[in-house]
Amino acid sequence: MGVPSPLLDWTYSPFVAAYFAFCDAVESDSDPIAVFFFQEATGSTQCYNYHGTGLKSLEPFGQSHERHTRQQGAYTFCVQGDAARENSVTICSHKDYFLNVKKSGHSCGHLGKFTIPVSEKRSAMRDLERMNITEASLFETQDALARTLFRRTIQRLEDY
Repeated sequence: MGVPSPLLDWTYSPFVAAYFAFCDAVESDSDPIAVFFFQEATGSTQCYNYHGTGLKSLEPFGQSHERHTRQQGAYTFCVQGDAARENSVTICSHKDYFLNVKKSGHSCGHLGKFTIPVSEKRSAMRDLERMNITEASLFETQDALARTLFRRTIQRLEDY
């Protein structure tokens, strides 16, 4: 929707992450696709360092939107404390959060990235379809179903 948000969306499924990484990738590009992951410190739902900067997880509570459930979604946002004003925090970017944590020498989890050659798109999308991870299954709209059927038709034609 193009609305700025301090929330960063994640998925618990590496397969859903792979789908979103590959779905709009152009096979003629030379740059690999990237999938980022974050593993919070064991037993922690929020990470704060001594500077008052923190990362907070938002997970679905009770009933959630069906799409959120299908995509196994979760969100994070970051806050930064104001040392001059007690109990004062403001929203900060994830980039600033991870830079501050790195500078402080503290850690409350592991942020990582792995890359896959974009040339693997066709194979990856076929494997994901076999697991029923498609636009139609993740979004469940008529448009998503039409695009999934179109991609499936193109794949079949390429197989002949």
